[in-house]
Formats: sequence, C-alpha cells, structure tokens
Amino acid sequence: FFFIWTELGIYILVKMCISVAKQLSSKYKLLGLMLIDIVEGSALESIADSQSVIKCRPKRFSSVQSAIDWAMKRKIIKNRSQAAITFPGQMRQLGSECFEWRTDLEMTFPFWKGWFQGLSANFLSVPVTGK
Repeated sequence: FFFIWTELGIYILVKMCISVAKQLSSKYKLLGLMLIDIVEGSALESIADSQSVIKCRPKRFSSVQSAIDWAMKRKIIKNRSQAAITFPGQMRQLGSECFEWRTDLEMTFPFWKGWFQGLSANFLSVPVTGK
C-alpha cells in the first residue's frame, strides 16, 4: 500500500496505518506514507486562524454557486474549477434555494488539538518497509 493524505485527515490516516500494519503485517506491507502541507507545530499554531474562518462563514447559501462565490471573494479558495468539483460534496440541499454545509465543523473544534498533538511522533512510528 502507498498513501498520500493532506491536512486534517492525516490524523485518521496515521492511526489507520499503525493499526493496519499491526493487523496485516504478515500479508501486506506499507511501502510509503507521505504527509503533504502540514506538520504538528504549524498545525497547532494555525488552529485559531482556521477556527476563525469557519466561525465567520455563512451557515446557509441560496446555491452551491453562491457558496463558491463567497469563498472566492474572501480568497478561501483560488481555483473556481476545483471549487466546482469539491463544493457540491460539501453542501447539502435543504430546499429549492437553500444549501448548508454538510459537516458542522464547529462541532469538531474540541478535537482539533488532540488530532495534531503527537502527530509527528505517530507519523514517524508508522512501520514502512521502504522496499
């Protein structure tokens, strides 16, 4: 197996790799694990800024396109084509002209610090064969 993951999801990936490696070590080998874009220290430092952005975003939009326009205007995203692919999966339609975020990220705030504390040590402890 070879995994590449980014940002918040890395906590899940690292824990999964450690668990899978222990359970399947005789049959499967993890050939590589790559962490892109974030390390423990910078992740912990950026939590407050990330939470501020999430707290300031509107809860509802009249369309997925209006959510994309909002994010583009505030420079949260820079590529409209990518947003057109990713945003529909992040939104849930409530009515004919009402869309909200599928996941309430504010409910996950209490867990963010724990996801990143010890991340570097956990990442480095993942057993990778390298062959």
